[in-house]
Amino acid sequence: MSWKGAKAGPSLDERRRLRAVFDAVHPDAILTVVALNILLNTIAALLHDWIPKIALLLSAVAGVAYLVALIWRARRAATEEVTVSALEVHVPKCRAVILFLSYRRGKTPVSDWLADSRFRGGILNPEIPKIMDPGTHESWRMPVEGMAVHYPKIEQVVVITSSDYVKDPVKKEIDEGSCHQYADFKLLVEKLFEDSGREVTVTDLYKFLDDRAEFKEGVDFEDARILVDALVAVYRKLHEKGYQNKEIMVDVTGGPKVTTVAGAAIVLGKDQVFQYISTRDHTPRAYDVTYIGA
Repeated sequence: MSWKGAKAGPSLDERRRLRAVFDAVHPDAILTVVALNILLNTIAALLHDWIPKIALLLSAVAGVAYLVALIWRARRAATEEVTVSALEVHVPKCRAVILFLSYRRGKTPVSDWLADSRFRGGILNPEIPKIMDPGTHESWRMPVEGMAVHYPKIEQVVVITSSDYVKDPVKKEIDEGSCHQYADFKLLVEKLFEDSGREVTVTDLYKFLDDRAEFKEGVDFEDARILVDALVAVYRKLHEKGYQNKEIMVDVTGGPKVTTVAGAAIVLGKDQVFQYISTRDHTPRAYDVTYIGA
């Protein structure tokens, strides 16, 4: 995606390469300069007696011109602002949905929903969200809305849960994570898709990534590095299962702002969008955030 009339600057990948080469504190910069110096001196020594002086001079001029152009692009990449476009687009129906599960504080027991016959196969029943959230700001309404929009294509749901947070080590005060509520959420989702004509597999991060120990008790929703690592691993696994990027949707509604940033960042440059459920009217929205150069 690009703006007409806008002069494209260095690509995102090129910026990384230029920064690695011209950043003096980067080990790769030192090694690159040393290697280039050795290579150029070796070539000059070998070709000095083989090539006419005019040809050698032209080669040297061409080499210097290339280095000047490279340095100019590096300076531009370092000094000019990065341009990013963000557009709201139609939510594409996807086969796989990745979502962050917020800790549920609602008073209605999940068992009441599971016992309600209206929930069986009720993923498309417009009354279900109202039953779940009769003006009580029920947090689990959001992921239900986020999955329903992908029916009938949806077949895989990967749930990333939050871990416990120790608020006071001395008093042993713990803010529980949604990892303790995953079992109930899984039952709820399976109930909603039961007899719906679509079989959906619901898996938490730990099981989806073949019992990776670091995700057994959820993920710290305020650790961007771990969140991005988890998302990258999920994408890799989904690719192994045959899913293409356009068939994967990251829902960034659940969790704090850090999960939103991680989810949006992971799709940048993948030619896909991320999803958010509006807290105003509970409408699923999709956003295409694209890097378009400087």
